[in-house]
Amino acid sequence: MIKTSNKSDQADHFQDWITQAEAARIRDVSPQGISDLIRRGRLQTLLIGGKTFVRRSEVEAFKPTTGGRPRKKPVAKKAAAKKTAAPKTKAD
Repeated sequence: MIKTSNKSDQADHFQDWITQAEAARIRDVSPQGISDLIRRGRLQTLLIGGKTFVRRSEVEAFKPTTGGRPRKKPVAKKAAAKKTAAPKTKAD
């Protein structure tokens, strides 16, 4: 529990927290996208009165990572052509 001397201190402390809907608008994603980030542990949450809040600073600073397998290195065209070409034979 946070103890402060007056209500304005409490308001300042919670100023950085926003709803999931606000976070979705900031990131231009769906609220489900924000929920997914929360489930993965990418955003800190605060639960007040059954509502979930996230830090505005974390939402604005979030950098998505590229997922999946790394791309294969391209094969040189000449090397690939030599491997697939049929051997030449001498015709009589």
